[in-house]
Amino acid sequence: MQKIIITGGSGYIGSHTCKEVALAGYQPIIVDREESSHAKLLQEKYNAVFRKIDITDEHDLTAFFKKHSDALGVIHFAGLISVAESCHKPNLYYKNNIVGSAHILAAMEAANLKNIVFSSSAAVYGIAEKCPISEDTLANPINPYGHSKRVFEVMMEGLANSGIIQYASLRYFNACGADKDGELGECHDPETHLIPLAIEAAYKGTTFNIFGDDYDTKDGTAIRDYIHVKDLAIAHIKAIEYIARKKKSITANLGTGSGYSVSQIVRTIEQVSGRKINTEFKERRAGDPPRLIANNKKAMDEMGFIPENSDLNNIITTAIAWYEKYSKLNERTTKSKAA
Repeated sequence: MQKIIITGGSGYIGSHTCKEVALAGYQPIIVDREESSHAKLLQEKYNAVFRKIDITDEHDLTAFFKKHSDALGVIHFAGLISVAESCHKPNLYYKNNIVGSAHILAAMEAANLKNIVFSSSAAVYGIAEKCPISEDTLANPINPYGHSKRVFEVMMEGLANSGIIQYASLRYFNACGADKDGELGECHDPETHLIPLAIEAAYKGTTFNIFGDDYDTKDGTAIRDYIHVKDLAIAHIKAIEYIARKKKSITANLGTGSGYSVSQIVRTIEQVSGRKINTEFKERRAGDPPRLIANNKKAMDEMGFIPENSDLNNIITTAIAWYEKYSKLNERTTKSKAA
């Protein structure tokens, strides 16, 4: 069975990708600094191998990659993801997302691994002047998180120009939803993403803040392109197969090509859950554009990408099902510790 190395495979998108990798007939080889409950499930049920390594540890990373030098390649998720945190702790993001990622490229070269798929972000575009956003839009990130993603893209470009690697840089927009089987889902600590925060407000009766109600949109709230995590996971497999087969690199947006407003998200969560969300409007956040929507034509035409799981009802239904299950798991764990 051919292997695929997945850095950050214990995390939200990484774990879903590991499951899809296994279902596609590959063996997931997980590299992560934390062994989450997701990683344990993947080892027990999906034949995954797990190795606890921080990507800033070049020595251990290189030794491990050499051990798995027969892999098809690397899918690279390991990285810090909070825009707000990156603004307060930029050096932390530069060390992990740039220095650590540079170690991945060095370990790949040492192990003669040629193919890498990178979990990039629409944050590399900054505030784009045109929407939908295409890949030829100027990359102009406005925060350390976005800068760290763009710097690594440039590093990959340099190695590809020297014939050392082929890469796929996947710039995706708003990852969301959960595994339809209820095995995997979103459980960041702290949680910063809109949909799980709104679901939590629905179930706990807390207030959900909406930043801005005067945008130039139909209901005055900002519009974003939401893509289901399963579609993202499948796209990473398509990408590594594409670059391995074509022997060439690609940069592609992953999104649906349409968007939903914050108010639409809130209404859909209320409809699916049968619960009311207490909302409060706040001032706009600096740098938030009214719309962020992907032009996904390149990914569809060249990689065969189809966001078939990303209708809003499916996104919300799977996210709520996971929230209900995850909350019950946490309750049982808390009671067990108290006993």
